[in-house]
Amino acid sequence: MEYTADEKAIYGALWKKEASQTGVVDAGDAVELLRLSTLDDDILFKVWELSDPDEKGHLEEDMFFRALKLIAVAQAGLEVSLSNLPKATKIADLGKATKDLSYLIKPAAAAVQSSTPGAAASAPVGDDVWAIAPEDQARFNNVFKSLGPDANGILGGKRARQVLTKSKLPTAALCRIWEVSDIDQDGGLSLHEFSVAMNLVAKCLEGREPPEVLPDCLLPQGSKASSTPAAPPAKTPPAVASKPKPAPAAEPSVAPSGDIKWAVSDGDKATYDRFFKSADKDGDGLVDGGGVMKIFVRSKLDKPTLAFIWELVDINKSGQINAEQFALAMHLISIKVKGGTLPDTLTPELIPPSFRGSMPETAPTLPASQPDPTPAPIPQQPAKEPSVNEDADSDVELEEQRRANEALKAQIAAQQAEIDNQGKELSGVQSDIRQLKKEEIELRKRLKAGKDELNQIMTKVREAKNERQRLQANLADRRTKVERTESSLAAQREKHAGLLQSNGAPEATETMGGMSFGDYFGG
Repeated sequence: MEYTADEKAIYGALWKKEASQTGVVDAGDAVELLRLSTLDDDILFKVWELSDPDEKGHLEEDMFFRALKLIAVAQAGLEVSLSNLPKATKIADLGKATKDLSYLIKPAAAAVQSSTPGAAASAPVGDDVWAIAPEDQARFNNVFKSLGPDANGILGGKRARQVLTKSKLPTAALCRIWEVSDIDQDGGLSLHEFSVAMNLVAKCLEGREPPEVLPDCLLPQGSKASSTPAAPPAKTPPAVASKPKPAPAAEPSVAPSGDIKWAVSDGDKATYDRFFKSADKDGDGLVDGGGVMKIFVRSKLDKPTLAFIWELVDINKSGQINAEQFALAMHLISIKVKGGTLPDTLTPELIPPSFRGSMPETAPTLPASQPDPTPAPIPQQPAKEPSVNEDADSDVELEEQRRANEALKAQIAAQQAEIDNQGKELSGVQSDIRQLKKEEIELRKRLKAGKDELNQIMTKVREAKNERQRLQANLADRRTKVERTESSLAAQREKHAGLLQSNGAPEATETMGGMSFGDYFGG
């Protein structure tokens, strides 16, 4: 069965999402997905029969595609049959599951263009498998515009990541795509960078691995540095199609901090230090991502968010963080768990104290739409020598605050434990539902087998009834013939007896072997 490019993209993305590690979709998960079509169970049962003719109890990739194609057949108002598969021209409608992947569908105009003479001349040729086709570029342009980039033509990192994560690609693949697509490493995407990212996502959904470095065919025409002044004034608006020149890779992409108080409180820092020591197995004061991920995942945040937090705190891009960076990561995780918004870059109060001395004296160039992060001068109050009472009061307040924080953390831990328990219960319920769905499918199969057996028995009963009626008709016909024969014989006897009487012949009484002549001739 041949599938269109849109069907391959949508159904392939659904397959990557639903398939287990064994490369199949279990019956329960498949039924749950197919029911999103809102079709009747009888139709879904027919779809399952045609998709799983060998009764394997699961769907492999080709069977999965066939099931979705049959759903499209039913939704088109056609009879669910394999012969009608080529007649289904639309993507199966599975509600939100397919709506979230609609960005993978090529617009009709692009499809028409690709089928017209001369269109092939503009398509990518040769070994440039990563090149962006013109019709894809037009689609990416529309998507980018709909996402609302800022006045400088830049799409914020958070919004861009939300779009890319809808592809359900593995986190490692998405991180690599982001690294090569964000060409100037400024945390946002221009139209060209967004198109590169979307193109790489589409290629990966077709089964390719994301490239380690950006292919030459995806590099922008001309360097961005040449289209941007080498040292623009801090308030000069950059061109809409360009972005500020990135800082050298060795410099952390954060704003200067001065003497601003660190956002992580001393009490929280002390708590986070205990976690850090448990992760720092060799005691060298540094841990890598693998060493702290077990701690981070307890927050229940999704992996792309945790990867973004790591990107923020790994300021020098060494792949390792110290205790301050770890505390900052825990602080950002706490913000996100409480429903807050993560910053795109580290603001001055977030920069760890050990990194502030090595920061550049001037802030990196920012787009005109963003405010200058350099804080306004703060009026200095005359220095005042604290008294002993003030110090004591401060110590008491700190102790009370510490106790309040400990109580709050204990409460959060208890709530987290309760959430974990509820999650386990929910997982158990979902497992029971999947088992019940499997049993339902098995019962439906048995019911169908019973119906087939009953139909066979009824056929045999009808055949036996017809045979009985035939035999009864044959018997009645024979009885009629016998009756006619007996009537004919009786008439002949009467005629014979009359002849004997008219001739005056004496009644024969002589016997032959013990039988009279009358008995012998039927008299």
